[in-house]
Amino acid sequence: MDKEISIQNLLLYIAWLIAVVATLGSLYFSEIRLFVPCELCWYQRIVMYPLSILLGIAAYYNDLKIKRYVLPIAIMVESFHSIIILFKKYHHLVR
Repeated sequence: MDKEISIQNLLLYIAWLIAVVATLGSLYFSEIRLFVPCELCWYQRIVMYPLSILLGIAAYYNDLKIKRYVLPIAIMVESFHSIIILFKKYHHLVR
């Protein structure tokens, strides 16, 4: 049982690391490299940035119940991202 919990805690730290890298990467490209994100990407970032904080706090306290709160946010961000990609690719069909 302890081994399973330690694997779950490791996965929690990995999820936090991924969220931090995604946040820092998007900030790097927009603030340092001066790439201007589209308006829809800004909305996606508003939802994505808090994941770094939430997962960091959960990893610090080894709170595995965070998935109840983070999973819907992650699904929402991914769904929104997919809509953005589809809209950019097939925008000519909407007009």
